[in-house]
Amino acid sequence: MSGNKGGVLSRVFGGSSKGGAKTKVAQTPQEAIQQLRDVEDVLNKKVEHLEAKINEETAIARRDARTNKRNALNALKRKKRLEKTLQQIDGTLTTLEYQ
Repeated sequence: MSGNKGGVLSRVFGGSSKGGAKTKVAQTPQEAIQQLRDVEDVLNKKVEHLEAKINEETAIARRDARTNKRNALNALKRKKRLEKTLQQIDGTLTTLEYQ
């Protein structure tokens, strides 16, 4: 048995390779607020992108509904996956708004 198991597990689960505790850099409230606003902006851009992709997949599904059913079904599956991701991001945005 190796005596370095704790170090490997620590690195696997986000610890440093030195085995020491992670040190956090002190952050001012203004920096924290700005960081939250930046995250919110990025998430809003993702929402816009996902909504555009959902509209594209809907158009593909409608276009191919009669001629290429397999492609239409795949478009609907992609759309559903995108909607699930969009719902998760909306939940994250809601959480950020309350902070």
